Amino acid sequence: MQSRSILVVLLSASLLAAGCSKNEPVAATAAPQAVASAQPEQSAASGGSSSQQAAGVQVLPDFASIVEANKGAVVNITATVRRPQQMRLPFGGNSGGDSSGGDEDNNPLNEFFRRFQQPMPNVPMQGMGSGFIIDPNGVVLTNAHVVEGADEVRVKLTDKREFKGKVAGVEVSLDGTTWRAANWQAGATTWTHTFTPAGSGPLTVQVRAVDDSANLSTPVTRTTTVNARACPCGIWADSVVPAVAAANDSTVLELGVRFQAQSAGYVRGVRFYKGPGNTGTHTGTLWKADGTLLASGTFTGETVQGWQTLMFAGPVPITANTTYIASYHTDTGRYAADSGYFTHSATGLEPLKALQSTATSPNGVYRVGTSGFPDRTFGDTNYWVDVVYGYA
Repeated sequence: MQSRSILVVLLSASLLAAGCSKNEPVAATAAPQAVASAQPEQSAASGGSSSQQAAGVQVLPDFASIVEANKGAVVNITATVRRPQQMRLPFGGNSGGDSSGGDEDNNPLNEFFRRFQQPMPNVPMQGMGSGFIIDPNGVVLTNAHVVEGADEVRVKLTDKREFKGKVAGVEVSLDGTTWRAANWQAGATTWTHTFTPAGSGPLTVQVRAVDDSANLSTPVTRTTTVNARACPCGIWADSVVPAVAAANDSTVLELGVRFQAQSAGYVRGVRFYKGPGNTGTHTGTLWKADGTLLASGTFTGETVQGWQTLMFAGPVPITANTTYIASYHTDTGRYAADSGYFTHSATGLEPLKALQSTATSPNGVYRVGTSGFPDRTFGDTNYWVDVVYGYA
């Protein structure tokens, strides 16, 4: 699904003074969309009475029903852009200097007309769109293209009242290319943006504003320093969860992940994400890449679902930038599995990373049957196995 950027139109305070009741609908439900989770090839979809259920698709309300339920909050938006009118020159081209690029560009008579002509008035051009009132203070949500480049924005309510608006927003970039909306309240002098740095060291943060004509300000840059991550830690944060928590497969398996640490340290344990149906006794193991067993144990005190952790009897030293494999064994299947996860890039948080799959060393490994070294792969699948790592 293609994402669409949005801007916020802020109505004048007279909207409330004119009688916009707080009992009127002021919140709009998200636009209709289909939400689906792609099952890996080795997992059949769960049962259901329709083809959409079998595909794991949840159909949300259609747009017409959303508008009907929130029609008191629906508004019409008119955006006006004023551009200088350009006069056609007698020998081709126009007064703005734009032409087809032919010989008329070099005609000296055209240059005479450009130099001595009277300025032409601005010509207003209008575009229209719609939006929703999402806040009793008069905040309206609309697509960015509706007001992009506008010199004036006017908002008309369903009762025909009309108000002049302005466009405002704050965006943040951590790489100079990708911009994300900051958490900013209309009229506030501060904003926030929460993110998880991939590594420590210098970090450049850029911030820009959107003005009342939907123009972008020159970014303001601030450089800060990200401290080294505190450990014990894992490849993934505790808040990260799989898209497919329980594959529809009951095969007895050993499931693992290839990983490296960028600095020497100790692996103190193994963990895995447990989904519904992944019951029974689970064991965890740490291996060298050649299959040498380094440590193992049995998980205890498991919860019904979520990250489960096994601490080894003692910490196991590992070497920097060396590949190891962490795995766990399940007797019932129903394991977490996100197909294609390691196909395009490595992943993880400093100082750990789960390796990107290559032709000679694919990631996402498994073994069928009793517990043992997992040396088979399928579809660069992430089975959501992790480690508990500590610095040396």
